[in-house]
Amino acid sequence: MPDGSDWIVFESTGARMRLSGSNVVLEDHYLPRTVEISVNGRINNGPDPETYARVEVSNDGIPRLTELRFTSDDPDGPGIRQADLREVQVAALVEDLVAMYTIRIDRDPGGEARAAVTSLDDKPALLRFVGRMRSGRTARDITPELLTRVANVYRANIDRHPTKAVEHHFQVSQRMAAEYVSRARKRGLLPPTKRGKKNA
Repeated sequence: MPDGSDWIVFESTGARMRLSGSNVVLEDHYLPRTVEISVNGRINNGPDPETYARVEVSNDGIPRLTELRFTSDDPDGPGIRQADLREVQVAALVEDLVAMYTIRIDRDPGGEARAAVTSLDDKPALLRFVGRMRSGRTARDITPELLTRVANVYRANIDRHPTKAVEHHFQVSQRMAAEYVSRARKRGLLPPTKRGKKNA
């Protein structure tokens, strides 16, 4: 991703976008830490004011609009109108901007990365993910598919620190990683534990 000082200019529209040089990693998704967009109101000689928006993603993966600005410096223009404010749909703006630059890492059953998925490949799924993060539902749905992946990661790291590997792989707390492993055992994806012995 480009450094935060570099603007991406879309020549066809005149809009500009700027991304942070760092990401927030959550659930195998790499979300840009900040996205800024600036749209010149004089595109196609239109009367609209210039619009600037800044979206930030917290360490928990929650994207939020932190700045929204309208500027009208044309003395002969109509200024900023109520209609300009009504046209801004905050949820759509935030989710579209973040999903556009989010990358998902798809993994094989053994946990190895096999593909990097962008909005060009699967925009609907990335929009759903960002929408779920924005709504505050940061706790992943514990599905059978997730528990299968948990078991695979655990087994692949049985000779080292398997629960810690689950924690790092899924970007969750130590307590949540232990809960994942416990649920995987209850579903029979991992064998029962014996005191003092790791079983996978």
